[in-house]
Amino acid sequence: MTLESLDLFKLLHLSHLTKEEKTAYLQNLVELVLADIINIDLPVLMSEDEIKRFNELADREETKQEAQALLGDKVPDFDNKLKARLLELKRDLVAENIAERIKINEIAREEMRALPESAETISKIAVTEQEMATLEQILAAINDDDWATVDSLFSAV
Repeated sequence: MTLESLDLFKLLHLSHLTKEEKTAYLQNLVELVLADIINIDLPVLMSEDEIKRFNELADREETKQEAQALLGDKVPDFDNKLKARLLELKRDLVAENIAERIKINEIAREEMRALPESAETISKIAVTEQEMATLEQILAAINDDDWATVDSLFSAV
């Protein structure tokens, strides 16, 4: 099991999005990574004139293909670099999402502890703590790049 093979929308609990919304979300991620490549890699690999030309091509819809071809020519192993950065972004998004869910559960648990003690409250606290423990295991597996464990634990939360 690899990060690449896992469904980003499942990992982010966004499976409910429509196909169009998912496509737009993915397009935004690609644009973020492309901007990163353009802002970090291009200044090292291209002259100011070449960057200016690239920006002019990229700004016009009818020449975007030409701009992409220029990127491919100027950035060594562009496709693999793009793929690697997209996977890195996917990993970071999932890790941040899990960390945020842990924080939300911690807050919920503390709010429940402030309530009068009842069987229902005790049960809800136990469920919340179990989910937190699973989320912490998922986060540890992400940090270890153990995507098989991430996938198997994800069905529990």
